[in-house]
Amino acid sequence: MDPVTTAVAVVLLCILAYRFLWGRATSFEERGIQCMKPWPIVGNMAPVLFPRQFFGDYLRDVYFKFRDLKYFGFYNLTSPMIVIRDPELITAIAVKNFDHFSDPLMGKNLFALRGDTWRDTRKLLSPAFTSAKMKAMFKLIIDCAEKTSAFVAQESKKGRAWDTQDLFRRYANDVVATCSFGIAVDSLKNPDNDFYKLGRETLNFGTWVSLKMLIGRNFPTISWLLGIKIFGSRPRKFFTKVVADTTRVRDEKGIHRPDMIQLMMDSHDKDGKRLTQQIAAYRKIAEGQATYDVLKEITYMDAVIDKTLRMYPVIAFLDRIRVKEFELPPAKPGAKPVKVKPGESLWCLPIGLHHDPKYYKDPENFRPERFLNGEVPPNAYLPFGLGPRICIGNRFAIMETKILLYHLMKSCVLGPCEKTTVPLRFSPKTVMILPLTGYWMNIRTKKDESKANGHVSNGRTNGTVS
Repeated sequence: MDPVTTAVAVVLLCILAYRFLWGRATSFEERGIQCMKPWPIVGNMAPVLFPRQFFGDYLRDVYFKFRDLKYFGFYNLTSPMIVIRDPELITAIAVKNFDHFSDPLMGKNLFALRGDTWRDTRKLLSPAFTSAKMKAMFKLIIDCAEKTSAFVAQESKKGRAWDTQDLFRRYANDVVATCSFGIAVDSLKNPDNDFYKLGRETLNFGTWVSLKMLIGRNFPTISWLLGIKIFGSRPRKFFTKVVADTTRVRDEKGIHRPDMIQLMMDSHDKDGKRLTQQIAAYRKIAEGQATYDVLKEITYMDAVIDKTLRMYPVIAFLDRIRVKEFELPPAKPGAKPVKVKPGESLWCLPIGLHHDPKYYKDPENFRPERFLNGEVPPNAYLPFGLGPRICIGNRFAIMETKILLYHLMKSCVLGPCEKTTVPLRFSPKTVMILPLTGYWMNIRTKKDESKANGHVSNGRTNGTVS
């Protein structure tokens, strides 16, 4: 090929690449939607990609740049997103007009499945998270919490500080192992068990995994052609084998256990898919222990958890793809309505709503009481999403959290230590909420704490520590 032909070919390829990667960069301006000025290819994601700022903090800053608008434009790399700021409009999209916006952007998990596939999968799994089913698994979680709190109480006598991120992660791993896979593991006494190691591998949202997620969301065709997979084959093969072996052994030996595998084994829906069965009513645990109904009544603990999820939501943004034409109202007085066409994408930012003084007075103030006195607007609190696509396991997650906190506070005192970081700072190298230095705390048994503070005299307590 002669030099002139080569040069022409290179120019044409550059033009095609530019049009493919950046052809939609003027879509907001043409429709009168205010937006941040994008850079070629990276759009408005430069601080996250390079990485200079934690993703959640960056999206919160972006949210407040357009504080007078109901929505604005944002470029996720080359993909234009309409970001909805108004809670009433978010509710209209996620609940009232759910069928117009039922699809997120990518993935094969329940969070990201689309259309009928999502509906069928949701229908298949929903019965596993009813109150009756969670009561049946309650004792399994209690066992994990008791093992964890006993281990912490014993180790705390050695005067050690705890990275509670690692501690709670191992507890959550044991809960998932016993409730979902029917496997009893102890990730504190046996930290190198395969279930924990491979589970951690699937939840390692570091720089490389975050980059693969961004590529998959914005360039699905390229991701498919290159064979880019977010998770490796080792964890997938391991957990597939665990499920297969567990169901085979239970079928052969007639074993029954109140966990999610058993729930899916024991019933079938109209298509013959394994679903769930009605489990016998939950039997109360021995007197003196926390019961399912008792924990539901510990409302202040709920308020503390709600407050934490408000300030530090696990998911910084929620997304939807338009499947039917829909008209957005004017973004501000005097502006024109905007039509959203099928295939266009919308975001909402819980990280912004949760810190907006318009909905939360003194949003940076630690005040769980706001969740007890009716101050919180329900459509401005979205830690688990909203509408039919709300996280299916949200009540299960809250339940396992409350059970562990109950058992820890029953015998231990939690407080700051020298390694405790205030305020918390999060890693800019991942789209997930991960601390830069860990969640370090001092955990001591109440008996040891009382002795250290001189509250014990002649075997009698002169004061209390809670």
